[in-house]
Amino acid sequence: DPIITGAGQERGLRSGTLAPPLVAGFGEAARLMKQESAFDKKHIEKLSTKLKNGLLSIPSTQFNGCLTQHINTQVV
Repeated sequence: DPIITGAGQERGLRSGTLAPPLVAGFGEAARLMKQESAFDKKHIEKLSTKLKNGLLSIPSTQFNGCLTQHINTQVV
């Protein structure tokens, strides 16, 4: 049996189980991610292209996969 009972309105969690500062911090992190995601995507694409071109400039190097349709975080 639980030491503290009740709080059925919280799906079985006792009141205060979720720390408000942590919830607020997660919300702020989600807001920043949404705000910065377009910049991050462009930055990752730029870095991926630079790395891919640099690797392909090495003699006898080939790209394993499609050059145009791939995940930008997986170059090698």
